[in-house]
Amino acid sequence: MAASNPDWKDEILAVLRQATKPLKKDEVAKKVGKMSGKDVNKYLYKLKDEGKAKQLQKEPPLWASTDASFGEQAGAGRIDGDSPCKSGGSSSNANDVIIEEDTRVASLPYGFLEAAGHLVVGHTLSNGWEKFAGEVGYSLEDIALFRSKGGDNPVKTLITDWQTKREATFGRFIQLMTSMNRADVLGALQKKLEKQICPHVKNLLEQGIKSVEQSTV
Repeated sequence: MAASNPDWKDEILAVLRQATKPLKKDEVAKKVGKMSGKDVNKYLYKLKDEGKAKQLQKEPPLWASTDASFGEQAGAGRIDGDSPCKSGGSSSNANDVIIEEDTRVASLPYGFLEAAGHLVVGHTLSNGWEKFAGEVGYSLEDIALFRSKGGDNPVKTLITDWQTKREATFGRFIQLMTSMNRADVLGALQKKLEKQICPHVKNLLEQGIKSVEQSTV
């Protein structure tokens, strides 16, 4: 087995971003040139957990970076192949967006910001908006700037900046709220965006809420 190397995640992500089609794990391994398909597979799932890679098809597994759009254009099957949803973010009207895991935060309707606003209400330093900012890579200086610029609503200022980053997807936000034990935010997302969220994404929200409830019992 290949030794763990933190740089390999970057190399694998670079291969996905440069690809002109979704890739199998062995194709990624061949392009990296240093790893087996089995080793690459481990890093692909780590990139998926970080919101940087997505699995477009289950059998055989096909992979792409989260900012790639050719998978949907080519009609590649999604993990939930029976889902009637189309990939979100293609409409010019945010209220018409069908929300998938990889839907860009910048494409989401205002209800998302309203739900995210719960990060300010009744929060602690361990699970409030400052914690979220740190988790997505902002420094203490950045956080202080968001607090200064945002006034009573620093979350809006933070989200407006974060949504420009590649990893800013709806699925990534769900992961973070689950890890931060913010069932209230997940519940608000369910309520505000209920009519636009795909069935499998609704399941992710429900699983997140259940996970938080179990961890806080």
